[in-house]
Amino acid sequence: FDLADNMVVVKTIPGLAWAACAAIDVMEINGLVGSLAGDDTALLIMRTNEDAQAFCNEIHTMLK
Repeated sequence: FDLADNMVVVKTIPGLAWAACAAIDVMEINGLVGSLAGDDTALLIMRTNEDAQAFCNEIHTMLK
């Protein structure tokens, strides 16, 4: 995960960004405006910079 202001970039295995976006979209994450999938990259747009940082912190905690 990379963070730039209120945007979060998620790198995936080639061909699976759509699956990551679909999974994230149904999670009803607080502050998530929407997502956009490419081939191996997903872009998540959050309402605020703080929402983006909180999302990244939560994911990093879950992946440890």
